[in-house]
Amino acid sequence: MAIFREGQAASGRICFLLGLVCLLFPLHAVEVGSGFNTTAPTNSDIANWNSSTAWGASGITGWDYVGQINGASGVYLGNGWVLTAAHVGAGSFLLDGTTYSVVSGSSQSITTTGFGTADLILFQISTLPTLPNLTLSLSTPALGSSVAMLGYGGGGGNETWGLNSVTANNLLVPLTAGSTTYKSADFETAYGTTAYGTNNAQLIVGDSGGGDFIYNTFTGKWELAGINEGVDASHNSYLVQLSYYNSQIAPIVATPEPGTWVLLVMGLTFLGYCSRYRDRLRDWSSP
Repeated sequence: MAIFREGQAASGRICFLLGLVCLLFPLHAVEVGSGFNTTAPTNSDIANWNSSTAWGASGITGWDYVGQINGASGVYLGNGWVLTAAHVGAGSFLLDGTTYSVVSGSSQSITTTGFGTADLILFQISTLPTLPNLTLSLSTPALGSSVAMLGYGGGGGNETWGLNSVTANNLLVPLTAGSTTYKSADFETAYGTTAYGTNNAQLIVGDSGGGDFIYNTFTGKWELAGINEGVDASHNSYLVQLSYYNSQIAPIVATPEPGTWVLLVMGLTFLGYCSRYRDRLRDWSSP
């Protein structure tokens, strides 16, 4: 179990990004300035972003996995599973112009050991996008690491992106939405960072549930390291730290969507029939 440090979020006010309470704060986006990055980043924007070996297949990036749910954001993980913030909730998932319906009863909550429910929820969609499984981070985000932050906040219904650096990790962050309080292991990016120029990121309304990617220099792969959760009164952003929850999430995502199980069973049944038929032919041909 991780050793948590109480962060600014624990003592300050966190706003969940689906509600208008965030309008109490200046609205900077998944970008700093008056505009938003609403077109997919390239290698000239983010080093190694379009690397042919950095994702599960060529021609795709993390941009292709982030979609819209309930006016906020979510991330497709693979095998029909979508991950979002629990305060966003399960719902129809709009990804790359296609709307995917929820598999009834498939929602699964994630817990923070010893502290209760985390601000994460997994659910299945009825059909599978043609995308390989994302790689989930196994490592605590290192301080100073560059984070590509993606979501649907402030872009007029378009996906947006920006960059920031990890300024704290292993934070136990409480967030209250309605009558529910979630406690999550989070990492933080600070408001006012200037290292990335006009691409500096801060979360705003609609970004909740979106994805945060960190490039693993040892493996040469981009990994999903966080899920957008909230901001505090100092405008710092808090991202659910997926390395802490990997042992809960990975086994669930390894379970295919129900339709896939049907095809698998049919395939195994057919192979078994062929094997028995082959044995029968062998028996009949024996002297």
